[in-house]
Amino acid sequence: MRRSLAVTLALLLVVTLTAGGLAGCKKKTEQAKPGDAETVVTTQSSDVATESSTVVTTSSTNPPPVPPDAPPTTMVVRLYFGYEDRVMAVERTVPYSQATAKTAMLELLKGPSATELKGLALHSEIPKGTTLKSISVANGIAKVDLSDTFDDGGGTLSVTMRLAQVVYTLTQYGTINSVEFYMGGKKVNVFSGEGVILDHPQKPADYYDLIPVDA
Repeated sequence: MRRSLAVTLALLLVVTLTAGGLAGCKKKTEQAKPGDAETVVTTQSSDVATESSTVVTTSSTNPPPVPPDAPPTTMVVRLYFGYEDRVMAVERTVPYSQATAKTAMLELLKGPSATELKGLALHSEIPKGTTLKSISVANGIAKVDLSDTFDDGGGTLSVTMRLAQVVYTLTQYGTINSVEFYMGGKKVNVFSGEGVILDHPQKPADYYDLIPVDA
């Protein structure tokens, strides 16, 4: 009887120890699988590397600054002088100026240059000594104030041609459609002793008979 009891207790002890060992092994096996944690760490490292690479690539592709264009030093003005019984345009290169209309008038008053006269019988009907007092542009109208010598001498063709020279020269610019004439600060309504009526701002169409040779 005692021997049977001892054998039974021994068997129970073996079963208990075996169950405990299995439980311990199972627990250790579960702790040894941190796969999720390793995946997170790997993913974060990949994200950081990608972001860093993107930032470097973006900054390296910025284009270099473009230097500003150098301001112009010269410009071309078109001047109208007499040629036979009409007017003819010549182009003259002059120092650059934002006051294009004023520059054109000052050049016109100089008359044809020696170079422009080569091979062409150009002439200016604007009397020598005529000076520009002022010029202003508003609403498409250029108001030109010239010295009193502007109406000196000449017949009908001469005085009409000098007016046409000014009108054609100034209306080459898109901001000017017509011209009003002044002398000594006073608006001219009747020009010269020939009695040319200037009762409205003058346009190229008013001088159709003198249409430029090159038009």
